[in-house]
Amino acid sequence: MKDASRSKRQATAAPTSPTDRDVHHRRTAELEAAETGYRRAADEVQRQSAQMAALSELAIELAAASPDTDVFKLIAEAFRSITGAVAASFSIYDAQRKELVVRYLASANPVLSIVNRLLGRNLIGMRMPVSPEIKQRMLTTVVTTVSDMSEVTFGVVPKPVASAIQTALGLGDFVGLSLHYADELVGSAVVVMPNRQPPLPMDLMRTFAHVAAVSLRRKQAEEALRESEERYRGLFERVPVGLYRTSPAGEILSANPALVEMLGYPDEKSLLAANAVEVFVEPGDREREQLLLAREGIVRHFETQLRCHDGASIWVLDSARAVRDAEGRVLYYEGTLEDITQRKELEEQVRQQERLAAVGQLAGGIAHDFNNLLTTIILDADILLRKPHLPADMRGNLEAIIDESRRAAQLVQQILDFSRRSMMHVRPVDLTPPIMNTVDILRRTLPETIHLDSELEASACVVKADPARLQQALMNLATNARDAMPDGGRLRIGLACIEVALGEEAPMAGMPPGQWVCLTVSDTGTGMTEEVQAHLFEPFFTTKPVGKGTGLGLAQVYGIVKQHKGYIGVDTEMGLGTTVRIYLPLHEVQAMADVDRASEKAPEVAPAAPKGKGEAILLVEDNERIREVGRTALESLGYCVLTAENGLEALEVYRSAAGIALVIVDMVMPEMGGKQLMRELRKTRPDLKGLIITGYALKEDLQQLKEEGIVDIVRKPFDRDTLAQSVRRSLDAD
Repeated sequence: MKDASRSKRQATAAPTSPTDRDVHHRRTAELEAAETGYRRAADEVQRQSAQMAALSELAIELAAASPDTDVFKLIAEAFRSITGAVAASFSIYDAQRKELVVRYLASANPVLSIVNRLLGRNLIGMRMPVSPEIKQRMLTTVVTTVSDMSEVTFGVVPKPVASAIQTALGLGDFVGLSLHYADELVGSAVVVMPNRQPPLPMDLMRTFAHVAAVSLRRKQAEEALRESEERYRGLFERVPVGLYRTSPAGEILSANPALVEMLGYPDEKSLLAANAVEVFVEPGDREREQLLLAREGIVRHFETQLRCHDGASIWVLDSARAVRDAEGRVLYYEGTLEDITQRKELEEQVRQQERLAAVGQLAGGIAHDFNNLLTTIILDADILLRKPHLPADMRGNLEAIIDESRRAAQLVQQILDFSRRSMMHVRPVDLTPPIMNTVDILRRTLPETIHLDSELEASACVVKADPARLQQALMNLATNARDAMPDGGRLRIGLACIEVALGEEAPMAGMPPGQWVCLTVSDTGTGMTEEVQAHLFEPFFTTKPVGKGTGLGLAQVYGIVKQHKGYIGVDTEMGLGTTVRIYLPLHEVQAMADVDRASEKAPEVAPAAPKGKGEAILLVEDNERIREVGRTALESLGYCVLTAENGLEALEVYRSAAGIALVIVDMVMPEMGGKQLMRELRKTRPDLKGLIITGYALKEDLQQLKEEGIVDIVRKPFDRDTLAQSVRRSLDAD
């Protein structure tokens, strides 16, 4: 040991000769160079160790990253700081567009970001044209090193420009990491190293690429889950159908806002405090639904009624399924609820319309037969009443028969109105004057305990209507209102013009957009129950005692409104009165001069029955009794009468006779109707006149019938004087 120390001191001692000094300097320089090399190697090892430790820590941090961590920023920033790179970027793979999309770029050199913007491209990824070989390597090889920038920007930036940028910024290798998970490309990381930078530890980089791919896939799964939850939550919150989840015991576990609003609860919490068993109006419905769920596991379109928060009920369409655990036990029920209350109301309206139409068709047929019977009764009684030397008691009986028959005719008219088969004289008419006239009549006839208010539109409310029929409808409504207020009250009659805009909810279901006239009759009477409302417009339905009403008043109103192509609605509640609204289409006219003001006129005294002058008349009627009594009545008036049972027989009678001045014909007959008969007769005699007797509503107006030779109409039932006046008018017509 002493000899070694002595030798070292001798070696480092100052040289004694020039030659020794040169050798000494050379050896000293070599020692210093070796020492520097050792220090550099140690520093490099230390640097690489630090990089490896930092990358390991980054991998651990990625593996433990929370869902809210920005993985892209974390990787790019860490790469730049760990490796000392000029820049680092991180991309994800867009499977739909088949390209890599840069999510984050971290650059230590701001000039590089400027160059990137000037190039208008990202430094890496599929959005930038690269040579096929480089593209293949960057997408398939775990670690890729590219030395020449022009290879990456090939086709976009000229090679001299790319080389100049690379030299000016001191850019070295481009190291790319291809991130694969389960053989599926999920993204890439690219590190731009400075020039003459030692290579990165490739083994650790490969390991890191795997960890980064796993982290990215987890991140993508978390983002997809979050987006899915947000979409589901948005759907749950915004869907217009009620969504729910209930326990087998009936506890409401969750409900969306639509269901809360549908059932009228102030908030979700108050609804969750309720129980599904209590919500069902009919508890048996829930039991049946649970039986179906137990047997089939799913229920579709189950109709039931639910009770709202305010006690009202709504119809819903329930579709549900049972969610079970692995052992088959029901965990909960979930499903949808659709409010179908409006649809059920419309269906009920349609059923009521069909029911009323069927009853109306039956009633119309019966009314027609009754009119025929009443015609013969009235004519026979009228003929007998005119016989001379008639005993006074018999005269009184005959007059009673005629009066009662006319009352029966009024009932038949109500039936015909309901069945929409009554004959009307329709024309443009301003409703204000006839409504005012009716109001004046009601003021004189209503009890003093009933206060009558009227609110009529100042401007003209013109409709195409028969004012007499509408006045009849108003009188019926007022009479019902009077009967609903036996102890007095308030009756209000209103008339106004309204408009239903396109897309606006109409006051009545099925009402098309346009302008309408609304006639309102409201009272403060007893109101009506739901059971009464269900049969409101049915004929012969009445809540009045026996003998106090026929049950035809509202049925007649309904038929009159429908015959005018209108709508009628009733709002009523027990103890709060009733409001009836009638909507009729507003009729547009060119000038008010064409509108019938329908003012009230003093009744004219009926003239005496005009006599005939022996004119020949052909009476065509398929009803034998009317035909015979009609012939008797006409002959008693001084006419020569020929008869026929139908149109074909009438043609034969007309051809065999001469000088027939007028044809009286029933409109509806077997073999050949009245209009067709007149058309055939006028082929040989265009100036032949016709008179129609009918109990049916005519589809044609009087002007159209005049073109067929019909100059007048007699409605069944009729008496001898009415027939005489009509025959005379027809014969004297030009």
